[in-house]
Amino acid sequence: MSSKVVGCYSPCGKLSYSNWANQVGQNAPNSEIAKMYCCPTPPVSPEECRTGPVEQTEFVKLIHQKCANVYGYAYDDAVGLQVCPAGTTYTWTLGCPTEVVRG
Repeated sequence: MSSKVVGCYSPCGKLSYSNWANQVGQNAPNSEIAKMYCCPTPPVSPEECRTGPVEQTEFVKLIHQKCANVYGYAYDDAVGLQVCPAGTTYTWTLGCPTEVVRG
């Protein structure tokens, strides 16, 4: 097992996933601290989510900058909610960055 960084958490994931020794990930998605980053409905409406703090996080800014048309958070409807026809075959390609981005 390696201790090298191979990815990053979304803002919601950082607050609510306790895996990989994430010590701040002890919150439920609908908790006071996480709800405006996770946007569970209810209690957070799509409008509240889009005007909340998640849109201004470095994670979402980086996703929008580096990956055009990629959904950065729940209700990121400016680029999300795209569909593919039934029978579409997907290819998932993982690439290693040439530089480390820390946020």
